[in-house]
Amino acid sequence: MRLCRFLLVLAVIAVAGGAVRAGGDDGKARAIRDALAAGQPVVLALAKELPGADSESETAADWTHYLNEFAAGHKRYKVVAMDAAEARDLLAEPPPLDDSYATIFVRSADSAVIYDGPVLEKAVYRAAAAYLDAPKDGQFDADIFAPISFRLN
Repeated sequence: MRLCRFLLVLAVIAVAGGAVRAGGDDGKARAIRDALAAGQPVVLALAKELPGADSESETAADWTHYLNEFAAGHKRYKVVAMDAAEARDLLAEPPPLDDSYATIFVRSADSAVIYDGPVLEKAVYRAAAAYLDAPKDGQFDADIFAPISFRLN
């Protein structure tokens, strides 16, 4: 079971992008800016703490699984996982992470929505993909997401 959790943690790191993670906060900010400049949607998967190899949390394992599945099926998106400290450093207005997790789906520099809580359902990611791929900014399922002001520090 520990090996399975360790592999899930490695997968979160892979989703975050080895080069992005290795570059630290500056590398993540640059990767996000570059993606948006190229018209690539960005998904910021935030966790109060990213799951560690010794994580016993079933929620963390499920969150990681669904995030990795979504990222694998949507290679066009830039998916970046970060903990609360990184979010505070990178985002001008980071969410409070009341539920320990949040996901920000950034369609463009002017259009972003947030899902507050861990994404543990494929339906949420399907709705997010519909928003990210919509032909016009601002269209989202208000029953699932809330608009958010997105700016990097």
